[in-house]
Amino acid sequence: MATLTVVKARQPYEFTQRYADSYWIVWMNELLEALAGEGFLMPSIDHETGVVVEDDVWIDKPDGMRTIGKIYNPAEPLMHYQYKEVENKIKLLNVEIDENDDPDTADAFQNYALGSIDVDIAVADEDDFKDYLLVIDGGTETGKTIIIKSNDAAALGYTKLYFRHDLSTVLDAAKITSCYLVSETYYVIIEHSGSYDDITAIGDEVPIDDKYEKRITKAWLRFKVEEATLSTSKETIYYSKQFDRVLFDLKAERRGLPGRPQPRYSPGFDQYRLGESGYDKDFESSDD
Repeated sequence: MATLTVVKARQPYEFTQRYADSYWIVWMNELLEALAGEGFLMPSIDHETGVVVEDDVWIDKPDGMRTIGKIYNPAEPLMHYQYKEVENKIKLLNVEIDENDDPDTADAFQNYALGSIDVDIAVADEDDFKDYLLVIDGGTETGKTIIIKSNDAAALGYTKLYFRHDLSTVLDAAKITSCYLVSETYYVIIEHSGSYDDITAIGDEVPIDDKYEKRITKAWLRFKVEEATLSTSKETIYYSKQFDRVLFDLKAERRGLPGRPQPRYSPGFDQYRLGESGYDKDFESSDD
């Protein structure tokens, strides 16, 4: 990923000198907020998060959650749960999930990595914790959860846990001081879109997928510098339209990717299968 310094340098030199770093940081965070609201456009903020359930039906929203795709059973992914959002929490409607009263716990850690961590569980066979949920309950990352893909057999007082998905940043001794592990029986998974973390410095990386970053950031920042120069100018209007065009193209590109779900067949609408320009309804002829 490019840093904001690199992204800024793609703009005309006179603009990079005219506006202080604080302007570029604000503009980039505005773009990140707008892209987060575009749903499927930015796959890097689509998440599946394991969550424990309190009092049978109540779930705290994952940090940064914008919209929920679905909530499902981790052991039976096709088993979806109904829910509603109440008092800034999520309430399950058609199921109750028990709490684990005696989970395995850990309070010492080593070998921190993006995809794994060693925890001080001295007795464990290989894959004992497959598909478990690690819940951090001590440290600056308290409340964070990580789905476990597998684990090695315990050795020298520690068990290595492998994460289902790599972390964005490595845990450390301040972020995690204690945790507990719960099996699939005691948690659910939420598929949801999230938000980007704000950029705070000009040297921060811009967290937009490399396949889209150059086009969208160049168009957006050129629009913003023109707007800051004179919001009613012809250049501002032109570059606003240029940004809209780039955004439209990226949406079209994402919609065309293979693997996206196909709409189910609807009787009576087959004549529209070629789109608006391909209307080919075939009326049956009658001999009467």
